[in-house]
Amino acid sequence: GAGAPAPGMLGAEVLWETAWKLRRGMELFRVRWARHCAGGAALAEFLRGQPQVSEVEYSGEGGRLALRLRAKADARELVQALREFAPGRGGGAEAQVFSPYLSGEGEEPELLYLFAGMSEPQTLIEDIERGLARL
Repeated sequence: GAGAPAPGMLGAEVLWETAWKLRRGMELFRVRWARHCAGGAALAEFLRGQPQVSEVEYSGEGGRLALRLRAKADARELVQALREFAPGRGGGAEAQVFSPYLSGEGEEPELLYLFAGMSEPQTLIEDIERGLARL
């Protein structure tokens, strides 16, 4: 009947703009992923050398890493000091910071998650350095 999908099709037609955006996003995925990985690696390397940080967990892939601060009370002050990181749980282009403890979901006040996003790693490192200096 009219409007029925052709044999072998799995759904409705996609608008040309939607198809173009999807294809463009897929083409740029490798570039975005490489940027996330470079940012995550740079942050992990920097944080491993900081005396205020007791542990850094980074898988070597993507822009997400976890860190533990030496003093339990430091997480709140560091989160408040960061200017280049938006509050969030990762994903997307912007750098984000998340504290399970400060959100009421965790019991470890010294644990933080950082997400590099597409941000310039050196800008993020300078921001973290300023924040750590306040601790």
